[in-house]
Amino acid sequence: MKENQLSINHYNELAQLQKLAQILNPPLPATSRTVNQSEKPSILPVLCARASSFVSAFCCSALILACVVSFFFCSASTVCLREQNMPKVKTNRVKYPEGWELIEPTLSELQVKMREAENDPHDGKRKCETLWPIFKIAYQKSRYIFDLYHQRKEISRELYEFCLDQGYADRNLIAKWKKPGYERLCCLRCMQTRDHNFATACVCRVPKQLREEKVIECVHCGCKGCASGD
Repeated sequence: MKENQLSINHYNELAQLQKLAQILNPPLPATSRTVNQSEKPSILPVLCARASSFVSAFCCSALILACVVSFFFCSASTVCLREQNMPKVKTNRVKYPEGWELIEPTLSELQVKMREAENDPHDGKRKCETLWPIFKIAYQKSRYIFDLYHQRKEISRELYEFCLDQGYADRNLIAKWKKPGYERLCCLRCMQTRDHNFATACVCRVPKQLREEKVIECVHCGCKGCASGD
């Protein structure tokens, strides 16, 4: 009797141990299968990994290239803007057109007079009078180039444009001289109505026969009369 009771207890303990083993080590699902050692691994995951790394490297390279191109473009734009704003200076690299040696002495002489007028002392002069000699010499330079090309036909178109581009003559003032009524205009400011009272032109633009005062001097440039009929 005791032996039967021990066998039953032993059987119960064995059953409990089997249940515990099943809980701790559950059986594999029916769909799973063991990998055969002789079976070759799939190459698809490797190709996908390499493709993703290649795409990432390509995107990084494209981004770096875009940054480099943007940097050089901004640098070139900055250089071009600086060159446009910088005044043109006479250097040995400038290619002077044919005929320049004929007009250079006169322009150099006027340029020397311009520097003397700029350095001239202002003692005993009104504030507006200090600029009159400078306006006068600038007018002479522009008129000299204008007459050589438009009146006397002694210089070429290339030399004429070169003088305008290099600042030896005022392009805007010469453009006004080509229009009727402005053939003798002294300066651009005298024709601008916003710089005068009652939105009118300067007194030097009034013809002599219509003036109340016979002797006048423009406040801006010292002109004594530049109307076309004078």
